[in-house]
Amino acid sequence: MISLARIEICGGIASGKTTLARLLSQGTECELVLEDFHANPFWRRFYERPDLFRHEKDVCFLAQHSGEIKNAAAALTICDYALMQDLAYAELSSDAGHVRVMESLHQHLYAPLPKPTLIVHLQCSESVLLERIRVRGRPEEVPIDVDYLSRLNRGIEKRVASQTAPVLTIRSDEVNFATAGPAAVCVKRQVLDRYAEVR
Repeated sequence: MISLARIEICGGIASGKTTLARLLSQGTECELVLEDFHANPFWRRFYERPDLFRHEKDVCFLAQHSGEIKNAAAALTICDYALMQDLAYAELSSDAGHVRVMESLHQHLYAPLPKPTLIVHLQCSESVLLERIRVRGRPEEVPIDVDYLSRLNRGIEKRVASQTAPVLTIRSDEVNFATAGPAAVCVKRQVLDRYAEVR
């Protein structure tokens, strides 16, 4: 049985999606679903040759994300990704045909799923995102630059604006919920209170 309630978290690379998902799951009866990017065989190859492996990387993530959500059976699922963000990544390509294929696959794979109960949108400036990427030091992410992050942020904003599900926006470059403390408690309460309102 597919979970009927779902919180999805979207935002740029290093905006705090996984950190927030873990925070929300603590003490909450839910199933935590985290993106296993290492399981995508084209993730590393994409950063080495984005012109050659962009399409494969996008399609794999699309299938991976939908499959993990369909496999979740708890009353509430919390994801550190958002289904619509796969389309934002696809739109970084200049290939209109690829975008059409991704939109068609998106509709086909996600048709059995209920829409998310709540989307949490983590807004974060490109300069802060780039700083966090450099600090965490994944070798594959070295090629990422401000222009790429800016285009992704704009794509996410566009997709968020088209959602019919409720959206809660949090400036993750202005509030530090990465460490335990008042800020983390406040953000967790804000999200779960909003979820309680809309479920």
